[in-house]
Amino acid sequence: MTVTSTLKSPSAYWNDQGARVTTCSDGASALATLRTQHENIDVVLMDVQMPFVDGNEATRRIRGELRLTALPIVALTRVPWWASVSVHWTPA
Repeated sequence: MTVTSTLKSPSAYWNDQGARVTTCSDGASALATLRTQHENIDVVLMDVQMPFVDGNEATRRIRGELRLTALPIVALTRVPWWASVSVHWTPA
């Protein structure tokens, strides 16, 4: 299951690999989907920056409220990795 509409590229990749992909646009819809379909979901790709219920809160609820402690959840974000890297360069 891919949780966000911004993850079209990973969804397309996994579809091409033969996986059945369920997408949700926010954490609240992910929780609703997992409540009724958790037995059909093998892994969650969770965007941590979602509207309404963010990925961190959705993950806490999946583990707590839904008690899906063995379900793998992979945290993703649209922020490029280099945006969080601090580079210090001093010209010679």
